[in-house]
Amino acid sequence: MLLKQPYQIINLIFAGIFISIMIYSGFFSAEKNNHPIDCQVYENTGKPCPTCGLSRSFSEIIRFELDKAVIYNKYSLKLFSFFFIELVLRLCFFIILYFNFIRLRIILFIDIIISVVLFLYCFSDLIFYV
Repeated sequence: MLLKQPYQIINLIFAGIFISIMIYSGFFSAEKNNHPIDCQVYENTGKPCPTCGLSRSFSEIIRFELDKAVIYNKYSLKLFSFFFIELVLRLCFFIILYFNFIRLRIILFIDIIISVVLFLYCFSDLIFYV
């Protein structure tokens, strides 16, 4: 059976979410400005928030236009790296558990530590935004 543990199912769900974010970013274009969801903070207050331009920025990252991505949102490279690294981790942990290379308890501990540290690093600018 392919799915031996609920943890594998959760990893696949998260991997699917991360892939969906990347597909969304690739489908819509920053150049055409055809993203269907506008920043609600900017729409309601007229002031940009720390995530303004993130969709356009992710679109540029998917196209390897990193210099343009930073222009749209200066935090985008760190934020995108979180999603990309997490996607790789989800797939790696799925495979490791499937082939029983490491026990589940050890994988969970490693996953929690890596994910928390990665999240705090990548989102630190937004967490402490004033």
